[in-house]
Amino acid sequence: SHKSLHNISDPASMEFSEAYPGSRTNHYWYDLNRDWMFVQHPESQARIKAFHEWMPQVLTDHHEMGGSSTFFFQPGVESRNNPVVPPSNYALTQKIGTYHAQALDEIASLYYTQEVFDDFYFGKGSAYPDVNGCIGILFEQASSRGHEQETAYGTLTFPFTIRNQVRTSLSSIEASWAIRKELQYHQAQFFESALKEANNNPVKGYVFGEQNDPHRTHMMIDILLQHDIAVEPLRNTIGLNGIEFKKGFAYLIRCQQAQYRMIRTLMEKVTTFADSTFYDISAWTLPLAMGIPYAELDAKELTRCQTDRPLIEAPELAGIVVGGVAKQAYVFDYDPYFAPSAVQDLLQAGLRVKIANQPFSIQIEGETRQCDFGTILIPLQMQSFSSSEIYDLMSELASQYGLTVYSLSTAFTLDGPDLGSGGFSFITPPKIALLAGGRVSSREAGQIWHLFDTRFEIPVTVVDVNRFRRLNLQAYNTLILPSGSYSELGEDGIEKLKSWIRQGGKVIALKSANNFLRQAEIIGFDSKQPQRIQQNDDLFKPYAKRRSDYIGRSIPGSIFEARLDLTHPLGFGYSNQQISIFKNSTSFVAPSKNPYGNPLYYTNNPLQSGFINQANLEAIKESVIVQAYSVGSGKVISFFDDPFFRAYFAGEHKLFLNAVLFGERF
Repeated sequence: SHKSLHNISDPASMEFSEAYPGSRTNHYWYDLNRDWMFVQHPESQARIKAFHEWMPQVLTDHHEMGGSSTFFFQPGVESRNNPVVPPSNYALTQKIGTYHAQALDEIASLYYTQEVFDDFYFGKGSAYPDVNGCIGILFEQASSRGHEQETAYGTLTFPFTIRNQVRTSLSSIEASWAIRKELQYHQAQFFESALKEANNNPVKGYVFGEQNDPHRTHMMIDILLQHDIAVEPLRNTIGLNGIEFKKGFAYLIRCQQAQYRMIRTLMEKVTTFADSTFYDISAWTLPLAMGIPYAELDAKELTRCQTDRPLIEAPELAGIVVGGVAKQAYVFDYDPYFAPSAVQDLLQAGLRVKIANQPFSIQIEGETRQCDFGTILIPLQMQSFSSSEIYDLMSELASQYGLTVYSLSTAFTLDGPDLGSGGFSFITPPKIALLAGGRVSSREAGQIWHLFDTRFEIPVTVVDVNRFRRLNLQAYNTLILPSGSYSELGEDGIEKLKSWIRQGGKVIALKSANNFLRQAEIIGFDSKQPQRIQQNDDLFKPYAKRRSDYIGRSIPGSIFEARLDLTHPLGFGYSNQQISIFKNSTSFVAPSKNPYGNPLYYTNNPLQSGFINQANLEAIKESVIVQAYSVGSGKVISFFDDPFFRAYFAGEHKLFLNAVLFGERF
């Protein structure tokens, strides 16, 4: 839309500035080239299905990079390849690379290999094939971003960028035909050697399952099945590492299967690395991301597991209303993943919904049942619906979300607050505005939009940050600020925001958005700085090492253990104080001086999987992840780390939903 009749190659032209949110994303602004392993989006699910139906020997993955470069093809940096992949993969990638080199030399096109890029994270299109017996090859072409653009290498034209991709596509076909027998042998040996490795590994299997929230367990099963991994339901209850895996809620993955290497990469915790530089993240352990208890099995423990046939698809959860039509109220646990969706549906239908601030116990059909913090209560009193209408709605929601709903005939409890007590609070229906556009992170905004829209079906209005000063804030009670600078607000916008919060508004801010709020003097928090002890060697270092040393000080994306206060509204719906948190920044926040204001913080031994250097490891200990601030009659809730990284960290999702639904009580 910004092209002139005559090509303008000046990089300052609007033609080279992509409109928000930029290219290469799906509808919800996700980079699908990071979703091959966790298949959270329909596009990825279709792609992975086709991959496993076809089982190619070679897969080429064509991309663009900044215009101030030339052309890259793999192999990448050898020391940064994932060690799960056998060396023959790298050797074949090198061999295929000679065909690309010849094709590009014929037209005097510059290129480079074995730099910058790696094949460590298997969620990318060039790396996922490698863990499936295929040779994945990345191509990165310097992009003209338009029809032609001035670069360090002269004027780069769109036809030129197409030419390089076409030539290497043809050289890929030529190479694949020329060494087809080697590729076929590699693929066959890949799966044969996987079985041998599984046989030699002391870990013979994994058992996993979350009794309190089978939804997340089934989400994990769905991911495993899409990668052709066999999953078997447990027929007996077993105890391992202090965890009870109950029949009907637990499942077994045997390592002795063709997809053993994929099982390893999804299930293992890795904390030691040959190279501390990563093109993408360094950890993605699936059960930690999903917040699901699991245990490794040795040969003896494996024999204790009795199982049914492998699953064809993830089981469906059956919901039920226990006790028939209620005389007084209905209650259900908040632990299930989709409980917030049920709450939203009830609120949207116009019912009054309450939440328990304290545990209590009730009698259901002659049995005592313990109800935890966060139990949802729907009283019949003061509702504008008849008793039968409410029962029908509860039955429908129980079936839709796989909930167990209990009918109560009395407001009297056996222990804890009675149902009419102040120990229960009404939930205010959320009216949410999400800021996007401008300098707001599109990836983060997209993750939030996707979470509300596709997972929990909670309405959210996505508002361009440039319209904020004209926005009627009184139409909302919750405003979400993804990472960004928010310079678009200006002084008038900041004053408008402050006034709205003081009048009772609730802001949920993520990562760098909290720096904006601190600079605007809306909130205050103290940062922790890593303490680096300078050695004599630090004074004299080779210039060539400066980049790798700098990158080595980052946290490329690792998983850490944190402690969650289960009595705090942030912790409602969780049953374990230990929770896994994904972190990919080196910002650390000191605990609040209010000892009750630190509901989630990293433990003293936090590293679970991934890379972190010693200075950052010391700084992260007991640093906080969430803090809440009272501003007049309103609240600001700060998330200093990402609670929904790439959609698959489902174990963290409820933290964010709790801030939305109960944040005024933080």
